[in-house]
Amino acid sequence: MRRYRIIFMGSPEFALPALEAVSSQSLLAVVTRPDRPSGRGLKLSPSAVKEWALQKGIKIFQPERLKGDSVIEELRALNPDFIIVASYGKILPPEILKITQYFCINVHPSLLPKYRGAAPVPWTLINGETETGVTIFEMNDEMDAGDILVQKKTSIDPEEDAGTLLKRLAVLGAAALHETIERFGRNEIIAKVEQVHSRATYAPKLKKEDGLINWDMSAPEIHNRIRGLNPWPGAYTFREGRILKIWRSGVVGDSSDKPPGTIVDVQKNGIYVQTGRDILKIGELQLEGGRRISCSDFIVGHKIERLIKLGMDTGRKND
Repeated sequence: MRRYRIIFMGSPEFALPALEAVSSQSLLAVVTRPDRPSGRGLKLSPSAVKEWALQKGIKIFQPERLKGDSVIEELRALNPDFIIVASYGKILPPEILKITQYFCINVHPSLLPKYRGAAPVPWTLINGETETGVTIFEMNDEMDAGDILVQKKTSIDPEEDAGTLLKRLAVLGAAALHETIERFGRNEIIAKVEQVHSRATYAPKLKKEDGLINWDMSAPEIHNRIRGLNPWPGAYTFREGRILKIWRSGVVGDSSDKPPGTIVDVQKNGIYVQTGRDILKIGELQLEGGRRISCSDFIVGHKIERLIKLGMDTGRKND
């Protein structure tokens, strides 16, 4: 079976299973983000893909930008059959799309054309989807709009968050990528499927402000937002002027006559908050300056009163 000459482009842990899936090919180089400061000491840290490549002795490129960079000529000189892209984080200029013998392949964690863009997994959960998957597609000069090569589906657990779902999709995407390359290697004809562009939806990059909870929304909507924003940026509200992040939650079908955002009950298994419809049960949370802990542990160290209203105007009781 033929071994292909491959350049791999990616940065975070999501890309590692896909990188492993093509490691038996002729891996010419990896392209990843520059080292970034992280931690309290702001020490420069490599990406997960760079760390992998260092261990394997693979050539590494870390351009700050691609367009007009000399790295394009260096990549062209490698004469790759394919460029594989998995969560690289930059749009590839046309000059790079044209340097392969075949084409550039992207591993995308959604069922395209749904959720094109930078944050498909969070928005899939925020919107309450019950099914998702991965798409292997041929890249073109439009964002996530190329022809589909392979697509695999998976159901979503109602309590699954973005972190755990992304890990599952990374493994599923690696399997789909491996299948794609193997089929090319056996000279199988892969029928390319054009995306139905009129059905495209978008998943824009998240901002920290997206985490602010609007208690006027329904409990299911808030619960899905909490899931979708875990682990970043995290869903949050305010308690007595301090940020309170909510990491785990559940939906209770009952309701009260209290305004949205009001704590209506406090028990060891959860803090119960009235929303615009139904009650949200908080199971895991983190007060500004503290650590992420279960609700039962939080109650031990903090006084939580009923009828206190969470949100920007916290600190008042609602009689």
